[in-house]
Amino acid sequence: MNGKFIFNVEYYKKGKPNGKRSLHVIADDYEEVLWTHLLKKLCEKVHGHDFLFGYLKEQDVVCNTTNSLRSNYTVRFRNGDGNVIAEYLIEMEVVGERIQDQADIP
Repeated sequence: MNGKFIFNVEYYKKGKPNGKRSLHVIADDYEEVLWTHLLKKLCEKVHGHDFLFGYLKEQDVVCNTTNSLRSNYTVRFRNGDGNVIAEYLIEMEVVGERIQDQADIP
């Protein structure tokens, strides 16, 4: 994908689908949505601090499925002992393309 897209992001704690939360994000791709916008928020929710790179390892972020319109991830947060303390399911969907203003076009 090239350019800025509008993503609808839904996430919930595993086993609690009624606690689903959602947000809209403008980004270039799924990776940007995940690593720049969502994981910091979830890390603060789980640990109470911005310990994104202290507690979250790359192997704890698993892409379950992905294509040009949808992507699903599982994210596991662990404590200092390596035990999983929270697991989130994340669903992302491209819902549109950002229309650039004339001022944005070089």
